Amino acid sequence: MDTPETCHSLSVRGMQVQTVQAATESKSYEITASQGPLVTVARTYGLKSPAPVEGEVSFVLSGTGTWQFCCKERVSESLRMDHKLLIAKDNQQVTVLIGIEYHRLTDVELAELQAARQEQLAEHQRRADELARAKAEQQCQAEGQANAD
Repeated sequence: MDTPETCHSLSVRGMQVQTVQAATESKSYEITASQGPLVTVARTYGLKSPAPVEGEVSFVLSGTGTWQFCCKERVSESLRMDHKLLIAKDNQQVTVLIGIEYHRLTDVELAELQAARQEQLAEHQRRADELARAKAEQQCQAEGQANAD
């Protein structure tokens, strides 16, 4: 599927200035494996935008990766994408490597994270209580010294 993309728009003193830059986007998906409720999909992506005017910036974003879905639970299990962004202007080119990866937490991993978070919250509350007690003690001591004078 090829679609033109809007690169950016800018509002200047109430006027809407919009720059549109042509781009070609392509995406392809292919089921590469199916094992029980898990389906693995390979994805290829490309976005090419030539410089609208000589001397301006052009870019190419391309990459591949895989998604793994659990059809039974209707959720994404994992994702791994590797992309490369090439930005060019005049005779200069910059390459940016982009990697994205995640996996769905198991119930045990999620419970461990939640327990660790509760421990952190309890520790923060304990420290806040200590600081409040110390401040109250300082105020009492200051009031005691003021009364003694």
